[in-house]
Amino acid sequence: MHKIILISSWFIGLLLLSNISLGQSVNIYESPAITELITKYTNQFKYAKKIKGWRIQFYSTADRRIMEDTKLKMESKYPDEKVVWGFMDPYFHLKIGTFRAVYSAQEMLLELRKSYPGSFLTVEEIDVKILKTLRQDEVVTKSEGSIDIITFGLYLTLIFVGWMLVFAVNYDGKLHTSAFDMSVNTGRQLHFG
Repeated sequence: MHKIILISSWFIGLLLLSNISLGQSVNIYESPAITELITKYTNQFKYAKKIKGWRIQFYSTADRRIMEDTKLKMESKYPDEKVVWGFMDPYFHLKIGTFRAVYSAQEMLLELRKSYPGSFLTVEEIDVKILKTLRQDEVVTKSEGSIDIITFGLYLTLIFVGWMLVFAVNYDGKLHTSAFDMSVNTGRQLHFG
């Protein structure tokens, strides 16, 4: 058993040493043509008036009054979101939101589908000024100050399983010591883990 542990630790050490860079560096040489293409691409969007974005179409009706009433209800329910309407003969369409990325629109889409089951995402040209004023930091807004419950639960589970493995390795059937006893490894592991 001692030989297996020694060989496996030697192998792991060898793997770790093979990944350490010993004064080595990597130089990347970029072709001038690639630099020019990247510059053109960034300049194309730097001065753009409109950009591809996402909205959620949640309602269609042939009656203009119903459309206007629904629009007012949605504007009062979601004051931070822009509600727009369009007309394509014979229907009025209501759309909400200005999202730069599809994943940021999906959360609201799921919420809207509770009240409007026919809601779906649409791709549109959205004014850059509106997008900037409404969504300064759309990726961070929902996640600030919150923790991922699944990851935290997995972390606690792994700690518990590791602690139980330390207890199982050190368990001696003759001695009936508590897992919380500080004179045994599991108690010390629990204290410092």
